[in-house]
Amino acid sequence: MSQFFPPERFFEKNSKILNIHGVAKSNRVKLRKKGHIAIEWDNGKQSSVPIEVANLIARGRRYDGKDPFSDDTLEELTCTVGSLMKHESNHSAGRHIFSTNHGLIRIQDFELARTFFFHNQHLTRAAFRANGLGEIAYVEGSHQQHILLFPLNTKYPVSNLSSLASRKHLAWIFIDQAARKSFFSIYTYFIEAHKNRELGFMFDAPDITGWHLKLLGRLGDDGVFDVYEIDSVRTHLKNRVGNVEFDHPKFKEKAPSDKKPIKQANGEMPPVDIDPEFDMGEIPSMGGRIDKKRQKGFSFNVDNIGTTILKKDTKKKPKKSVKPSKDEAPENGMSGVGLPESEGTAQEFDPIINQDESYELEDVPETQKFLVFRQLMNELSREEHYSLDELRCCLFPAPTNKSEAINETKDGLRLRFFIAKFSFKKANIVLIEVDTDSSTKNRKASTLILGFDEEPEKSLFKIVQSFSNGGASWNTAKIASNTNYFERMPHRSKDKEGNKFSESEYLNDWKERIKKKLEKFIQD
Repeated sequence: MSQFFPPERFFEKNSKILNIHGVAKSNRVKLRKKGHIAIEWDNGKQSSVPIEVANLIARGRRYDGKDPFSDDTLEELTCTVGSLMKHESNHSAGRHIFSTNHGLIRIQDFELARTFFFHNQHLTRAAFRANGLGEIAYVEGSHQQHILLFPLNTKYPVSNLSSLASRKHLAWIFIDQAARKSFFSIYTYFIEAHKNRELGFMFDAPDITGWHLKLLGRLGDDGVFDVYEIDSVRTHLKNRVGNVEFDHPKFKEKAPSDKKPIKQANGEMPPVDIDPEFDMGEIPSMGGRIDKKRQKGFSFNVDNIGTTILKKDTKKKPKKSVKPSKDEAPENGMSGVGLPESEGTAQEFDPIINQDESYELEDVPETQKFLVFRQLMNELSREEHYSLDELRCCLFPAPTNKSEAINETKDGLRLRFFIAKFSFKKANIVLIEVDTDSSTKNRKASTLILGFDEEPEKSLFKIVQSFSNGGASWNTAKIASNTNYFERMPHRSKDKEGNKFSESEYLNDWKERIKKKLEKFIQD
């Protein structure tokens, strides 16, 4: 094992990873106990890197400083997983072979664990420790409502909970029993390999039957697709995970952005390098800046899970203005990996995946008003030329400004809205209805009839985000700029003579007006 240590100062330049041999312990680096990943490069060299950068390591990748680049000669395969055919090992380095709708695929255990669990350095460290997830947080609550409690002295950054994808991923690991068992198996195999003086990596993957994977790799001579890198994951959980509330002591009103300057006691930004050079041998300092590196492209989407919200802290702290330091140029900084120490001088390097800007909408349980909307859409779908594709009840995204209107609801959740996606004479249509009944204020909001040309998910998200930011009202200019067709249709409670509609008359009037709008749209 010792041939791989001490680790190289940087990733091998102008070379790509040929193989990942495994993970082992070392006491040699500045007298600190650390775990390292053994790597074989295509130039014949062997080296190792700390486990804190595990989520950067994949076969075929090249590196330019802190930036990884995938092998652009690899083939792409998008598939749905059938079943596990075999879990094989070679000197304790494991590989899972699965059946899919496009034949057999073979994935190294390390690549599976990297994309399933190693989304940040805190999760990676926890995977190789006996206490595991207990070092990060613990779960309270029942099947329908869970609370993920972070201790007061937590090292887990609240910024790692700012995206919907990261919260759903963490909720899945903590609450889904198959995920927890799989996560703990990493430590079990690691200890066994260490006792046997072996250098390898194995773990037991959770049941991923029905999961959708986007893969990069090559078709082997044996007809099995050999996976180098997993590009995206969409789960297919058999057991629903209920609503999850994240109770983090450092969350106040909004999870902090990594782009905001750190506030100092004197109200000035410190004169340090905001993009320091990466040196694996440097020791991070306690209480210093964090050099966060968000990897783009990869996504891990968890289905069949309830709401995932951050618990609010009503205690408001006075705001400080931040001024640039007076006539001081930034110092050339360094960043390193590992636990911060008192004698450290570098920034802490924190690589993160699955934190891209997401346009995914968060599904929530149906409300009473949603049942009325469902009835409307079911009646419409029985009409000729109308084909209903999707019906959802979602939360409006959290405001990115100081608007609070979206939070003024009877149950404390953000305001909800309903989406219906259907086709009409080959035109794809989206209907949006706001659940104004759950608001504590007397709000009105028109039904939206939308047609999209390009990037429908992104455009739809921008429209509902503008509603959240705009005091719970539609922004006509924002809607127009993100659609190729739209109509705002106010609700009517009375007929032309002023008589109040019965429930059936109300639904029929709503349906007929939608049909007229769409017929006119098709003619135009």
